Amino acid sequence: MSVVISPQLVEEISNYVAEKKRSQFVELALQNELRRIKREKLIEAYRESAAEAEQENQFFEGVIGDGIS
Repeated sequence: MSVVISPQLVEEISNYVAEKKRSQFVELALQNELRRIKREKLIEAYRESAAEAEQENQFFEGVIGDGIS
């Protein structure tokens, strides 16, 4: 895998992270970002599922209100 990092970001990382720890820093940053993306997708899936469940509940409440059980 090849990754291109802007010179500004490289400079900023260099200012804050020791040279021998930069690869570890980048790997950890990527892991954290991937974890965040997965969490967002999971939250979105739960929201969609909750919306579908709400629609089904409304449908069945209407059926129950019609006297059908």
